[in-house]
Parts: sequence; C-alpha cells; structure tokens
Amino acid sequence: MAILTSEQLKNGYFRDIGGFPHVPVITSVSEYDGSGRACIACTQLAGRFTDREARRILREWIDFLTGHPEEFHTLHFNTRVPQSLFDAVCSQRNLTELRCKWGSYADLSRLQNFSRLEYLYLGSGASVQNLSPITELENLRVLYLENFRKISDYSLLSQLSNLEQLVISGPDLGSIPIENLDFICRMPNLRSIWLPNVMLRLTSTEQNLLRSTGIQGVFDQEWWKL
Repeated sequence: MAILTSEQLKNGYFRDIGGFPHVPVITSVSEYDGSGRACIACTQLAGRFTDREARRILREWIDFLTGHPEEFHTLHFNTRVPQSLFDAVCSQRNLTELRCKWGSYADLSRLQNFSRLEYLYLGSGASVQNLSPITELENLRVLYLENFRKISDYSLLSQLSNLEQLVISGPDLGSIPIENLDFICRMPNLRSIWLPNVMLRLTSTEQNLLRSTGIQGVFDQEWWKL
C-alpha cells in the first residue's frame, strides 16, 4: 500500500533543512523533551563551547543513545555525524525516520539493526563503498543518498521492494556518476526518483524502457543531468 502523498512525491519527503515545525534544534541531552523525536546539533560546536565541553556533549549523546535503545522513533542530525555517533544511533530499535545532514561515516553495517526504518537520509556519504547494509531495510519507503562518490552501481537498491521514493544526489558543486538505471524497473512500488547533480548516459532503448515504468521525476530535467 502506498504511503507517500502526492505532495511528498512531487516535492520530496525530506525538506531542505532538517528538523520539525515548532520544535527547537537541541545540542545537549539535557534539552531533550522525552517526546521520542529530536533534531540534534551536537558537533561543530567551536565558538560556543570549549573543546572539552564539545567532547563531553558528543559523549553524552553516544551514551544516551546506546543506553536507551527504545527511546526514539524519529531523529534528525543537522551537524556532522562521526562514525561513533552513527553507530550509536543504530542502536535505536524503534527508529522509523533518520536524517543525517552529513557525516564522516564509512561503515553502514549497523543499519542492519533497524527493523522499522521507513525514511532514511544520508548526506555526504563520500567515504561509503558498500550499499549492501541498506538493502536489509525491508520497510524503507524513502531513501535519499547524497554525494556517495565512491559508488556508481546502485543496482543493489532493487532489493528494496517497498521503496516509493529514491533520491541519488551529487554534491551542490559537482556531480557523481551512475552506471545505469535499469534496476528501477525491478522496484514494483517506486513512484518517484530524483537525480540532481548526477552524470548518466542512456541509450534510446533504455530511455523508452524507463519511461514505460511511469515513475515520476525520472525525466524531469530540473532534477537530473544527461
């Protein structure tokens, strides 16, 4: 059964800036309100905190996330997510939505811990070389991958049978290659795909095949480059 609304299909599920209406972005664990969702900015704290305080704040979040594995259903991170924080986030058993604006994570293996995740945004995955952990997320509805510059073959994503929206994006100032889009023809629930700042060459036969899927956005020139 389709989950995304027509507006989400047209404009994207994730907004340009992480966070939630009328909910402040928080830095320290003490600011968390116990609601099960949070938009966190717990790194890049130079100028606001000393180096020692910044390390403490990060450590407190790592400890809280690993020590309370059923606390959150929705998490957004608006500052850099190092590997240690990413791994701690992946201990959250009830998480249905995760947005990481950008990070220094290379190893996605702990994503396999998520059994309920439906919405995933991974920004600036420049160090990632293996997409296979993502394919274990069988409930995923939306996937946004930005600047995965060491990946050009995305065919493994065809295993995400419930995915409705896929965004593969290059960086704002540059582009990334994609080998082909044949795999989307094997994704029965995919309804929109956006490809900003990518390099892709398709034969006329491939273009006709992809058009026949009826997937929204594939040939929208606002969203991708040939």
